[in-house]
Amino acid sequence: FTSLINKAGNWEEAKGFLQEMKNAGVKPDAFTFTSLINKAGNWEEAKGFLEEMKKAGVKPDEVTYYLIIKKTDDFEEGKAFYLEMKSQGMKADERIAEILMKKAPDYETMQWVWDEFGLSYE
Repeated sequence: FTSLINKAGNWEEAKGFLQEMKNAGVKPDAFTFTSLINKAGNWEEAKGFLEEMKKAGVKPDEVTYYLIIKKTDDFEEGKAFYLEMKSQGMKADERIAEILMKKAPDYETMQWVWDEFGLSYE
């Protein structure tokens, strides 16, 4: 089913495959939820699948957090998910730093990202 979700032509089709999966008694896993988050058309849809994922007892992984941070509407939301990810012992890479820098509302916030990720000019 996850492959079908990934290949779905649009968001509604992807949600339909999730329902078929549930109807067949197949429980969505991290790959399934991450695929749905990736297909989500906006932050609210992505956030809804993250909440459903957590309620189902499925733990987000680094890819899930990357996509969630990418889809957040603003820096503070993205930062909160980055810190959640970090608190679970996961490592964020430069892609997440770049997303947070783009969402940063001002220089001081960008500097926080720079320092947090140990970035250098080299």
